Amino acid sequence: MVLTTPQLNDVLNTLRDDFDTSPGEVFLSFLRNTANDEHQRGVSASIIEYTPEILTAMESHQSLSRVFFDKANESVIRRCTNEVAELSLKVHDYHFNAKTMTEEQIRAYQVGEEVEKTSQLAPVLWQFLMSLLSSDEDISIRRIELARRRHEKRSGSRRKTEQSGDIEMSDDGGEEGGEGDGDDDDDDEDRYFEDSNDKPDDGIDQAMGRRQKLMKIVI
Repeated sequence: MVLTTPQLNDVLNTLRDDFDTSPGEVFLSFLRNTANDEHQRGVSASIIEYTPEILTAMESHQSLSRVFFDKANESVIRRCTNEVAELSLKVHDYHFNAKTMTEEQIRAYQVGEEVEKTSQLAPVLWQFLMSLLSSDEDISIRRIELARRRHEKRSGSRRKTEQSGDIEMSDDGGEEGGEGDGDDDDDDEDRYFEDSNDKPDDGIDQAMGRRQKLMKIVI
């Protein structure tokens, strides 16, 4: 049931006049109440059911969105920091230099076991890593977007140069003056997507391919 505006106002007035409390305080009281009676379980189940919609509404709310993102950012940073600290413990045997590992060392490495262990010890970091090593479909979409931006940049530069009447011809007949200024940035972005069509034949080769892609990102 969705309350109409008059009904919602009646509820707010009742909370204020009869209980001297606000909707936020009521919601917080439900979350902090440790009673395990039937009513509390019903409230908890209702909150859980509507949690995705509640979070989505907070994300898009004009007044609450900034608080929502700040708190989400704080939570993610805290969790990632804790996961890095956990992975750095010597008991997990992660103390090696991944940038200098040879193919032989990787082949001797139990990739499947380490994948499972890492995803359990650091689920947030693992999901972030998987998003960096996204599917070819996602990379294709990103490449299309980069190509569109590059085209718009160059078209705008060409129109501006033509309007000023300062187009100069290079020795090979190409145009000079403004098109090359942003190429380094485009090349920089392209390096994230090199070899995206590689399809390794087995798990070890796949790990090698992903390691190479990751090194391009972190170097």
